[in-house]
Amino acid sequence: MFDHSHYVPVIKWKRGEQRALEYLDHPLKNHMTPLLEITPIFFEEEEDEKSRSQKLDKELVNIGQDVRRCWNNDTPVFVDTIQLEVDDQLFMSTGKHFLEYVIEDIEAHGTPAIPVVNTAHYQPFWSSLENVLRQYGRGLCLRVKRGQLNNLGNLKNDIDLVINNLHLTPENIDLVLDFEYIGDDTPSVLFTNALMGIVQFPYLTQWRSFSLMGTSMPSSLRMKANTLGNLPRNEFDVYKQLVSIRGGLGRLPSFGDYTINNNTYTNFDPSMMQVAATIRYTTADKFLIFRGASTKGTANGGFQQYISLAQDVVKHPDYYGRSYSYGDGYIYDCAHQLNGVSTGSHETWRRAGVNHHLTLVINELANLHGSSTPGTPVASIRP
Repeated sequence: MFDHSHYVPVIKWKRGEQRALEYLDHPLKNHMTPLLEITPIFFEEEEDEKSRSQKLDKELVNIGQDVRRCWNNDTPVFVDTIQLEVDDQLFMSTGKHFLEYVIEDIEAHGTPAIPVVNTAHYQPFWSSLENVLRQYGRGLCLRVKRGQLNNLGNLKNDIDLVINNLHLTPENIDLVLDFEYIGDDTPSVLFTNALMGIVQFPYLTQWRSFSLMGTSMPSSLRMKANTLGNLPRNEFDVYKQLVSIRGGLGRLPSFGDYTINNNTYTNFDPSMMQVAATIRYTTADKFLIFRGASTKGTANGGFQQYISLAQDVVKHPDYYGRSYSYGDGYIYDCAHQLNGVSTGSHETWRRAGVNHHLTLVINELANLHGSSTPGTPVASIRP
Protein backbone atom coordinates (compact mmCIF):
# COMPACT_ATOMS: atom_id res chain seq x y z
CA MET A 1 0.00 0.00 0.00
CA PHE A 2 2.84 2.40 0.89
CA ASP A 3 6.48 2.22 1.89
CA HIS A 4 8.64 3.43 4.78
CA SER A 5 8.76 7.03 3.54
CA HIS A 6 5.03 7.47 4.21
CA TYR A 7 3.56 9.28 7.23
CA VAL A 8 0.79 7.84 9.43
CA PRO A 9 -0.47 10.46 11.92
CA VAL A 10 -3.28 9.88 14.37
CA ILE A 11 -5.94 12.53 13.80
CA LYS A 12 -8.31 12.73 16.74
CA TRP A 13 -11.67 13.41 15.13
CA LYS A 14 -12.34 16.78 16.75
CA ARG A 15 -13.07 20.03 14.91
CA GLY A 16 -9.61 21.54 15.41
CA GLU A 17 -7.82 18.48 14.05
CA GLN A 18 -10.38 18.05 11.27
CA ARG A 19 -9.74 21.58 10.01
CA ALA A 20 -5.98 21.11 10.34
CA LEU A 21 -6.30 18.23 7.89
CA GLU A 22 -8.68 20.13 5.64
CA TYR A 23 -6.33 23.10 5.31
CA LEU A 24 -3.23 20.98 4.67
CA ASP A 25 -1.67 21.75 1.30
CA HIS A 26 -3.31 19.17 -0.94
CA PRO A 27 -0.24 17.64 -2.66
CA LEU A 28 1.19 16.79 0.76
CA LYS A 29 -1.75 14.46 1.40
CA ASN A 30 -0.33 11.98 -1.10
CA HIS A 31 2.56 11.40 1.31
CA MET A 32 0.43 10.39 4.28
CA THR A 33 -2.39 8.11 5.40
CA PRO A 34 -4.20 9.59 8.39
CA LEU A 35 -5.47 7.30 11.11
CA LEU A 36 -8.78 8.93 11.99
CA GLU A 37 -9.57 8.18 15.60
CA ILE A 38 -13.27 8.61 16.38
CA THR A 39 -13.35 10.16 19.83
CA PRO A 40 -15.08 8.41 22.75
CA ILE A 41 -18.51 9.26 24.08
CA PHE A 42 -18.74 9.58 27.84
CA PHE A 43 -22.05 8.11 28.99
CA GLU A 44 -23.67 8.56 32.37
CA GLU A 45 -24.06 5.38 34.42
CA GLU A 46 -27.86 5.64 34.51
CA GLU A 47 -28.30 6.15 30.74
CA ASP A 48 -30.50 3.57 29.05
CA GLU A 49 -29.94 1.93 25.69
CA LYS A 50 -32.16 4.39 23.80
CA SER A 51 -30.37 7.44 25.21
CA ARG A 52 -26.95 5.99 24.42
CA SER A 53 -27.99 5.21 20.85
CA GLN A 54 -29.28 8.74 20.37
CA LYS A 55 -25.97 10.16 21.60
CA LEU A 56 -24.13 7.85 19.22
CA ASP A 57 -26.33 8.96 16.31
CA LYS A 58 -25.62 12.60 17.10
CA GLU A 59 -21.89 12.01 17.40
CA LEU A 60 -21.60 10.24 14.06
CA VAL A 61 -24.04 12.26 11.93
CA ASN A 62 -22.46 13.51 8.69
CA ILE A 63 -19.21 11.67 9.36
CA GLY A 64 -18.86 10.58 5.74
CA GLN A 65 -19.43 14.11 4.51
CA ASP A 66 -17.01 15.53 7.07
CA VAL A 67 -14.25 13.07 6.18
CA ARG A 68 -14.68 13.80 2.48
CA ARG A 69 -14.46 17.56 3.06
CA CYS A 70 -11.43 17.36 5.32
CA TRP A 71 -9.45 14.67 3.49
CA ASN A 72 -10.64 15.49 -0.05
CA ASN A 73 -8.35 12.90 -1.59
CA ASP A 74 -8.83 9.61 -3.41
CA THR A 75 -6.37 7.67 -1.27
CA PRO A 76 -7.60 5.61 1.72
CA VAL A 77 -7.82 6.64 5.35
CA PHE A 78 -7.56 4.37 8.38
CA VAL A 79 -10.69 4.63 10.54
CA ASP A 80 -10.49 3.67 14.22
CA THR A 81 -13.83 3.39 16.03
CA ILE A 82 -12.43 1.39 18.94
CA GLN A 83 -12.91 4.26 21.40
CA LEU A 84 -16.67 3.80 20.99
CA GLU A 85 -16.63 0.14 22.04
CA VAL A 86 -17.57 0.58 25.70
CA ASP A 87 -19.46 -2.74 25.80
CA ASP A 88 -21.31 -5.15 23.50
CA GLN A 89 -24.64 -3.32 23.74
CA LEU A 90 -23.93 -0.05 21.92
CA PHE A 91 -25.62 0.30 18.52
CA MET A 92 -27.07 3.05 16.36
CA SER A 93 -30.79 3.79 16.77
CA THR A 94 -31.37 1.78 13.58
CA GLY A 95 -29.78 -1.29 15.18
CA LYS A 96 -26.68 -1.09 12.99
CA HIS A 97 -23.28 -1.43 14.63
CA PHE A 98 -21.30 1.82 14.72
CA LEU A 99 -18.31 0.33 12.86
CA GLU A 100 -20.46 -0.67 9.93
CA TYR A 101 -22.29 2.65 9.91
CA VAL A 102 -19.09 4.72 9.95
CA ILE A 103 -17.32 2.79 7.19
CA GLU A 104 -20.42 2.72 4.98
CA ASP A 105 -21.02 6.46 5.35
CA ILE A 106 -17.41 7.37 4.63
CA GLU A 107 -17.34 5.08 1.58
CA ALA A 108 -20.69 6.43 0.37
CA HIS A 109 -19.18 9.92 0.21
CA GLY A 110 -16.24 8.79 -1.90
CA THR A 111 -13.40 8.17 0.56
CA PRO A 112 -11.86 4.67 0.70
CA ALA A 113 -11.98 3.61 4.36
CA ILE A 114 -9.88 0.88 5.98
CA PRO A 115 -11.18 -0.23 9.41
CA VAL A 116 -8.76 -0.32 12.33
CA VAL A 117 -8.95 -3.24 14.76
CA ASN A 118 -7.22 -4.55 17.86
CA THR A 119 -6.74 -8.23 18.65
CA ALA A 120 -9.63 -8.27 21.15
CA HIS A 121 -13.21 -7.05 20.63
CA TYR A 122 -16.75 -7.89 21.63
CA GLN A 123 -18.51 -10.24 19.22
CA PRO A 124 -20.77 -7.56 17.61
CA PHE A 125 -17.64 -5.72 16.48
CA TRP A 126 -16.25 -8.83 14.76
CA SER A 127 -19.57 -9.53 13.06
CA SER A 128 -19.77 -5.96 11.80
CA LEU A 129 -16.17 -6.12 10.61
CA GLU A 130 -16.89 -9.25 8.59
CA ASN A 131 -19.72 -7.41 6.82
CA VAL A 132 -17.41 -4.49 6.03
CA LEU A 133 -14.69 -6.77 4.68
CA ARG A 134 -17.16 -8.57 2.42
CA GLN A 135 -18.67 -5.35 1.13
CA TYR A 136 -15.52 -3.34 0.38
CA GLY A 137 -12.64 -5.83 0.29
CA ARG A 138 -10.03 -3.33 1.46
CA GLY A 139 -8.56 -5.49 4.21
CA LEU A 140 -7.89 -3.90 7.58
CA CYS A 141 -5.41 -2.07 9.78
CA LEU A 142 -4.29 -4.02 12.85
CA ARG A 143 -3.18 -1.78 15.70
CA VAL A 144 -0.91 -3.52 18.20
CA LYS A 145 0.00 -1.80 21.47
CA ARG A 146 3.46 -1.76 23.00
CA GLY A 147 2.46 -3.85 26.02
CA GLN A 148 1.59 -6.77 23.75
CA LEU A 149 5.27 -7.14 22.88
CA ASN A 150 5.92 -8.43 26.40
CA ASN A 151 4.73 -11.87 25.34
CA LEU A 152 5.46 -12.49 21.68
CA GLY A 153 4.02 -15.99 21.81
CA ASN A 154 0.64 -14.71 22.96
CA LEU A 155 0.82 -11.87 20.45
CA LYS A 156 1.38 -14.28 17.55
CA ASN A 157 -1.49 -16.45 18.72
CA ASP A 158 -3.78 -13.40 18.92
CA ILE A 159 -2.72 -12.25 15.45
CA ASP A 160 -3.25 -15.74 14.02
CA LEU A 161 -6.78 -15.79 15.45
CA VAL A 162 -7.60 -12.51 13.74
CA ILE A 163 -6.10 -13.60 10.43
CA ASN A 164 -7.69 -17.04 10.41
CA ASN A 165 -11.14 -16.03 11.68
CA LEU A 166 -11.40 -13.27 9.08
CA HIS A 167 -9.88 -15.39 6.28
CA LEU A 168 -7.14 -12.84 5.60
CA THR A 169 -3.38 -12.95 5.19
CA PRO A 170 -0.77 -10.42 6.40
CA GLU A 171 -0.66 -9.14 2.82
CA ASN A 172 -4.23 -7.82 3.32
CA ILE A 173 -3.35 -6.04 6.56
CA ASP A 174 -1.65 -2.74 7.43
CA LEU A 175 0.16 -3.18 10.75
CA VAL A 176 0.54 -0.29 13.19
CA LEU A 177 2.81 -0.84 16.20
CA ASP A 178 1.70 1.80 18.67
CA PHE A 179 4.01 2.67 21.58
CA GLU A 180 1.48 5.28 22.80
CA TYR A 181 2.99 7.65 25.41
CA ILE A 182 6.79 7.42 25.49
CA GLY A 183 7.68 10.60 27.36
CA ASP A 184 8.83 8.71 30.47
CA ASP A 185 11.30 6.51 28.56
CA THR A 186 14.99 7.30 28.29
CA PRO A 187 16.13 7.53 24.65
CA SER A 188 18.32 4.42 24.96
CA VAL A 189 15.54 2.28 26.46
CA LEU A 190 13.05 3.51 23.89
CA PHE A 191 15.40 2.78 21.00
CA THR A 192 16.17 -0.72 22.30
CA ASN A 193 12.48 -1.51 22.80
CA ALA A 194 11.59 -0.24 19.34
CA LEU A 195 14.43 -2.14 17.73
CA MET A 196 13.56 -5.43 19.45
CA GLY A 197 9.86 -4.93 18.80
CA ILE A 198 10.46 -4.57 15.08
CA VAL A 199 12.99 -7.35 14.46
CA GLN A 200 10.96 -9.89 16.46
CA PHE A 201 7.53 -8.91 15.19
CA PRO A 202 5.51 -11.78 13.68
CA TYR A 203 5.30 -11.85 9.87
CA LEU A 204 7.42 -8.69 9.71
CA THR A 205 8.08 -8.68 5.96
CA GLN A 206 4.60 -9.85 4.96
CA TRP A 207 2.36 -7.02 6.15
CA ARG A 208 0.89 -4.77 3.46
CA SER A 209 2.46 -1.87 5.35
CA PHE A 210 4.21 -1.60 8.70
CA SER A 211 4.21 1.59 10.80
CA LEU A 212 5.67 2.59 14.17
CA MET A 213 4.10 5.39 16.21
CA GLY A 214 4.16 7.03 19.63
CA THR A 215 3.96 10.42 21.34
CA SER A 216 6.14 12.40 23.73
CA MET A 217 3.34 14.80 24.58
CA PRO A 218 2.04 14.24 28.14
CA SER A 219 -1.66 14.19 28.94
CA SER A 220 -1.23 17.32 31.05
CA LEU A 221 1.31 20.12 30.61
CA ARG A 222 2.56 21.00 34.08
CA MET A 223 4.04 24.42 33.45
CA LYS A 224 3.99 27.76 35.19
CA ALA A 225 1.95 30.51 33.59
CA ASN A 226 3.68 32.86 31.15
CA THR A 227 6.65 30.63 30.43
CA LEU A 228 8.27 28.97 27.41
CA GLY A 229 8.88 25.25 27.72
CA ASN A 230 10.02 22.50 25.41
CA LEU A 231 9.70 18.74 25.08
CA PRO A 232 11.99 16.48 23.05
CA ARG A 233 10.42 14.72 20.07
CA ASN A 234 11.54 11.27 21.22
CA GLU A 235 9.35 9.49 18.69
CA PHE A 236 11.09 11.14 15.74
CA ASP A 237 14.56 10.90 17.29
CA VAL A 238 14.16 7.14 17.68
CA TYR A 239 12.83 6.84 14.15
CA LYS A 240 15.89 8.62 12.77
CA GLN A 241 18.10 6.18 14.66
CA LEU A 242 16.19 3.27 13.13
CA VAL A 243 16.71 4.75 9.67
CA SER A 244 20.44 4.91 10.32
CA ILE A 245 20.57 1.12 10.89
CA ARG A 246 17.86 0.18 8.42
CA GLY A 247 19.93 -2.63 6.90
CA GLY A 248 19.77 -4.62 10.14
CA LEU A 249 16.06 -4.26 10.83
CA GLY A 250 14.55 -6.70 8.40
CA ARG A 251 12.03 -3.99 7.54
CA LEU A 252 12.08 -0.25 8.09
CA PRO A 253 8.70 0.96 9.34
CA SER A 254 6.81 4.03 8.28
CA PHE A 255 6.71 6.83 10.84
CA GLY A 256 3.60 7.74 12.78
CA ASP A 257 2.76 9.99 15.71
CA TYR A 258 -0.09 11.70 17.53
CA THR A 259 0.86 15.11 16.04
CA ILE A 260 0.96 17.51 19.02
CA ASN A 261 -1.41 15.43 21.17
CA ASN A 262 -1.23 12.83 23.88
CA ASN A 263 -2.81 9.47 23.13
CA THR A 264 -5.43 9.54 25.91
CA TYR A 265 -8.85 11.14 26.31
CA THR A 266 -10.50 12.83 29.26
CA ASN A 267 -14.10 13.84 29.89
CA PHE A 268 -13.29 17.52 29.71
CA ASP A 269 -15.61 20.52 29.36
CA PRO A 270 -13.49 23.65 28.70
CA SER A 271 -16.43 25.89 29.59
CA MET A 272 -16.32 24.52 33.13
CA MET A 273 -12.55 24.22 33.59
CA GLN A 274 -9.55 26.51 33.86
CA VAL A 275 -7.68 26.30 30.54
CA ALA A 276 -4.45 28.17 29.95
CA ALA A 277 -3.73 29.91 26.66
CA THR A 278 -1.17 27.65 24.99
CA ILE A 279 0.46 27.37 21.58
CA ARG A 280 2.22 24.10 20.76
CA TYR A 281 4.76 24.53 17.98
CA THR A 282 6.83 21.71 16.49
CA THR A 283 10.45 22.21 15.49
CA ALA A 284 13.08 19.85 14.11
CA ASP A 285 13.96 18.32 17.47
CA LYS A 286 11.38 19.48 20.01
CA PHE A 287 7.94 20.81 20.79
CA LEU A 288 7.94 24.43 21.90
CA ILE A 289 5.23 25.20 24.44
CA PHE A 290 4.26 28.88 24.63
CA ARG A 291 2.24 29.06 27.82
CA GLY A 292 0.02 31.86 29.08
CA ALA A 293 -2.41 31.92 32.00
CA SER A 294 -6.05 30.87 32.32
CA THR A 295 -8.36 32.27 29.65
CA LYS A 296 -11.32 32.22 32.02
CA GLY A 297 -12.46 35.70 32.98
CA THR A 298 -10.52 38.89 32.31
CA ALA A 299 -7.95 38.86 35.12
CA ASN A 300 -5.18 37.51 32.88
CA GLY A 301 -6.39 39.04 29.65
CA GLY A 302 -8.60 36.12 28.59
CA PHE A 303 -8.10 35.09 24.98
CA GLN A 304 -6.21 38.32 24.25
CA GLN A 305 -3.18 36.46 25.57
CA TYR A 306 -3.01 34.55 22.31
CA ILE A 307 -1.93 37.68 20.45
CA SER A 308 1.19 38.11 22.56
CA LEU A 309 1.86 34.35 22.49
CA ALA A 310 1.65 34.42 18.69
CA GLN A 311 4.08 37.34 18.67
CA ASP A 312 6.46 35.24 20.78
CA VAL A 313 6.24 32.40 18.26
CA VAL A 314 6.92 34.66 15.30
CA LYS A 315 9.97 36.17 17.03
CA HIS A 316 11.38 32.78 17.97
CA PRO A 317 14.38 31.66 15.84
CA ASP A 318 12.69 28.30 15.15
CA TYR A 319 9.58 29.85 13.56
CA TYR A 320 9.31 28.53 9.99
CA GLY A 321 7.82 31.61 8.41
CA ARG A 322 4.41 32.86 7.40
CA SER A 323 4.15 30.90 4.14
CA TYR A 324 5.32 27.53 5.45
CA SER A 325 1.83 26.23 6.22
CA TYR A 326 -1.69 27.37 6.91
CA GLY A 327 -0.91 27.10 10.61
CA ASP A 328 2.16 29.33 10.35
CA GLY A 329 0.15 31.89 8.43
CA TYR A 330 -2.51 31.86 11.13
CA ILE A 331 0.11 32.47 13.82
CA TYR A 332 1.58 35.37 11.84
CA ASP A 333 -1.82 36.92 11.18
CA CYS A 334 -2.79 36.70 14.84
CA ALA A 335 0.51 38.25 15.90
CA HIS A 336 0.00 41.16 13.50
CA GLN A 337 -3.83 41.24 13.62
CA LEU A 338 -4.19 40.70 9.88
CA ASN A 339 -6.79 39.10 7.59
CA GLY A 340 -9.54 39.14 10.16
CA VAL A 341 -7.70 36.88 12.61
CA SER A 342 -8.41 38.07 16.13
CA THR A 343 -7.48 36.07 19.23
CA GLY A 344 -8.65 32.68 18.09
CA SER A 345 -9.87 29.96 20.44
CA HIS A 346 -8.50 26.79 21.95
CA GLU A 347 -9.91 24.97 18.92
CA THR A 348 -8.36 27.22 16.29
CA TRP A 349 -4.97 27.08 18.00
CA ARG A 350 -5.05 23.30 18.00
CA ARG A 351 -5.90 23.54 14.30
CA ALA A 352 -2.92 25.79 13.61
CA GLY A 353 -0.48 23.67 15.63
CA VAL A 354 -1.54 20.37 14.08
CA ASN A 355 -1.51 21.80 10.55
CA HIS A 356 2.04 23.10 11.02
CA HIS A 357 3.10 19.76 12.50
CA LEU A 358 1.69 17.71 9.61
CA THR A 359 3.46 19.93 7.09
CA LEU A 360 6.75 19.76 8.94
CA VAL A 361 6.79 15.98 9.39
CA ILE A 362 5.95 15.26 5.75
CA ASN A 363 8.84 17.47 4.66
CA GLU A 364 11.15 15.97 7.30
CA LEU A 365 10.43 12.46 6.08
CA ALA A 366 11.02 13.50 2.48
CA ASN A 367 14.44 14.87 3.44
CA LEU A 368 15.26 11.89 5.63
CA HIS A 369 14.46 9.33 2.96
CA GLY A 370 15.69 11.36 0.01
CA SER A 371 12.27 11.49 -1.62
CA SER A 372 10.61 14.62 -2.93
CA THR A 373 7.51 16.46 -1.84
CA PRO A 374 5.64 18.92 -4.02
CA GLY A 375 7.48 21.87 -2.52
CA THR A 376 6.87 24.31 0.28
CA PRO A 377 3.13 24.75 0.78
CA VAL A 378 1.63 28.19 0.73
CA ALA A 379 -0.85 29.30 3.37
CA SER A 380 -3.85 30.43 1.36
CA ILE A 381 -6.88 29.86 3.56
CA ARG A 382 -7.83 32.37 6.24
CA PRO A 383 -11.24 31.35 7.60
